Amino acid sequence: MQARGASPHTIRAYRDALRLFLEHLAQQQHRGVDRLTLSDVTSQQVLDFLLGLETHRGNQAVTRNLRLAALRSWVRHLLRHDPAHADQYARILAVPAKRTLHVQPDYL
Repeated sequence: MQARGASPHTIRAYRDALRLFLEHLAQQQHRGVDRLTLSDVTSQQVLDFLLGLETHRGNQAVTRNLRLAALRSWVRHLLRHDPAHADQYARILAVPAKRTLHVQPDYL
């Protein structure tokens, strides 16, 4: 919180996004979370996770984009500390956010 000035809500949201993604990845790989490797983190897995958020969990595109932002932040961290997988991380960072409608408040 102090290094980046993030709110406690942002930190919890990023934590939850990463937890959900790792659980999804473990389920897809038929392994425990503790058995996952960085090679398992692929752009296709990220896309499958985002699709699952919308179809199985019923999340809207805005929530999907927030989860993607959290994953991008984590992948940028991985990129700084694991340049051997730079091409794999670049493909994940290239996953586009979904377009959403900006609804204007009508109560003002």
